[in-house]
Amino acid sequence: MRKLLIISISTLFLTLIFSFNSSSEAKTVQEIIEEKCNKSIFTKIKCKTDEYNLSPTDYFKKRKRCSRYRDQADTVYKGKQIYKRCMEQYR
Repeated sequence: MRKLLIISISTLFLTLIFSFNSSSEAKTVQEIIEEKCNKSIFTKIKCKTDEYNLSPTDYFKKRKRCSRYRDQADTVYKGKQIYKRCMEQYR
């Protein structure tokens, strides 16, 4: 019985020690991303424009596709809305 008590107390003590150490050194996802993006000017630009496609050829392909959708609309107003949504969707 005494060995069981000693083992349980030591286990509790070790879990408390490791829980305090791990919680103080844990980084959030945002901090990890900021560290990654602050290395050089090129990585900063890439991190800021990650969701945007900066290739000119892809832009013209997207514009052509969105223009086809716009031309298939029933009215000019609906066509403009479809074109705007299409261009915003595929950035």
